[in-house]
Amino acid sequence: MKLTTRLLSYLHRVFDKSPAPFLALRIGCDGTGLTWTVSDAVLTTAPVGGTAAALTVDLTLYTVTSLAAYVAAQPGYVVENVDVSQMSSLGAAVLMDGSGNVAESNGDHLYGYTNVLWSYMEANAVELHAAEQQIGQMLLQMSTKTAADTWLDELGSYYKVPRNQGEIDSQYGPRIIAQVLRPLANNVAIENALKVINSGLPVSVVDYDVIVNGSYGQFDVDMTVTLDQLAATTYVLLVGSIVDTITKMRDAGTFLHRLRVITGVQATYYVGASYFYGGNVTVYPA
Repeated sequence: MKLTTRLLSYLHRVFDKSPAPFLALRIGCDGTGLTWTVSDAVLTTAPVGGTAAALTVDLTLYTVTSLAAYVAAQPGYVVENVDVSQMSSLGAAVLMDGSGNVAESNGDHLYGYTNVLWSYMEANAVELHAAEQQIGQMLLQMSTKTAADTWLDELGSYYKVPRNQGEIDSQYGPRIIAQVLRPLANNVAIENALKVINSGLPVSVVDYDVIVNGSYGQFDVDMTVTLDQLAATTYVLLVGSIVDTITKMRDAGTFLHRLRVITGVQATYYVGASYFYGGNVTVYPA
């Protein structure tokens, strides 16, 4: 690994930084040429002519002996020589970074290291490389728009907005923002929050007709869903998420009179009082 040699360069000169190399194997092919590269525990080859095809080999999966056997078994490839000492049982990841061309002198030689200091630094380099790759993921997990799974749950816990049972990330993340940052209580705020969890599809939240019905503090909700949301499981989760959002955002003393989920095929009504107290759901034609 390239990082390994960099780490070695930081050591005091008292340390023996030599890889103590050994000739692991020599490779060739039946074509007119072959170049190879070892980088970060991956061997790649580029044959020219013949029946051999390019290879990309994860060296962490092989020992020196089994790597030689694998390469030799590929059409068009030959292994001219393989180490037969105790070094042959080492993992093939000991092959040193480098490249070669079999048309050049010793260009078919692949060397491995035996210095234990290299092994130690290689282990550190692997962990540092993994940490470097995770930096981007770390930044993504700091936002409700890009966080996922348990990291999104962690963010929600900071704002006391737990995930509802069965709620997926694409619904939960926007709901955290809607519940924490947006104004509560009025019909416009509730309507905007419901649009977020329903991917912007039409939502209407209006006060129940007081003049006609003589009731105060009640409101009706109409929401349109897509065909994809009509699947049994998805539909149940969506309705649960809608009701949960309404319950958390409404003012004390106000109540959901009716929730109508419009599918384009039928309209499903949930009467507020009966829904919250376990009443039956009545389905009407659209």
